[in-house]
Amino acid sequence: MTETTTFHTRIVPPGALAPLLLRASTAGVAVALVGTVVALPLFLLAPVVLLAVVFVVVRRVARAEYEVNATGLTERTTPLLGGAWQSRTWAWPDMLSYTLDREPTRTLGLRNVLLVRLPGHLIRLREPHDPAARDEFARFVDRFVGHATGDAPRAPRKPLTSSEVPQLRRTLANQPAFRPQIPLQPPFLSTGTGRVVAAVGALAIVGLSVAAVLLGATLGNWFSLVFILLPGAVWLGWRALGGGGSE
Repeated sequence: MTETTTFHTRIVPPGALAPLLLRASTAGVAVALVGTVVALPLFLLAPVVLLAVVFVVVRRVARAEYEVNATGLTERTTPLLGGAWQSRTWAWPDMLSYTLDREPTRTLGLRNVLLVRLPGHLIRLREPHDPAARDEFARFVDRFVGHATGDAPRAPRKPLTSSEVPQLRRTLANQPAFRPQIPLQPPFLSTGTGRVVAAVGALAIVGLSVAAVLLGATLGNWFSLVFILLPGAVWLGWRALGGGGSE
């Protein structure tokens, strides 16, 4: 019997984020205009607009279940608000490449990310915040990489913890005789070109921040500097210096 490892998450369909934001904004503006025309009180109009935006977003979010075994990778999705499950399966020879990377979180931490490139499709799986779900993610990544490299164990072994995933990426990438069934593609910001782009981006943000201070930044400008631009500059600078692993 083929051993299967599963990971559960929620996703927005690839390529749907920009249209989703546009639809949500359009819905919010439309509801606001209608509410204004019918003279809806502000204390009612604001939550109605918010509910309209949330409804449009939630309609596109889907529950997803990913399974990996010796034959390939299966993706099953269903709308979060209910509906039929849709299933797609890719055999290992059909997969183009994969990447193990890390990205910042809202709590200023880092989380692991698995990207799988398929013909006409991209799967991006992010490490969850919940400890139990993180362990499920780590087991899934461990099994996926094992099959992708042709080194999947026949007997159960101790799964990787979430903190060991970045080390696994570096170990695989630095093996001279590494011959994966699926190419391990380094993250863009870990390549030479990516580091140059990150360095330029970090310097540009710092330059804009200095200019804003010299020109007399408003309270809103200070908020953007402290909580958005400067953390972004630190992140880009860290990646430019090789943070997050090398190719």
